[in-house]
Amino acid sequence: MQKIIQISTDKHNCLLDITNEGMTNIYVQGATAAIMIQENWNYSVQNDVVTLLNKLIPSGI
Repeated sequence: MQKIIQISTDKHNCLLDITNEGMTNIYVQGATAAIMIQENWNYSVQNDVVTLLNKLIPSGI
């Protein structure tokens, strides 16, 4: 079975949990979009990753 899901966000930087989708092929549209695979054991990990990315790549660069 195949299905297409579309995900939109209201944030500039965020991590989304798509585990419920099972086995997935992902296409990310946009020159600066990215895919990251990580464990989702603790919510603070998501905050840490977004905070680190904001420090490494400040807005406007």
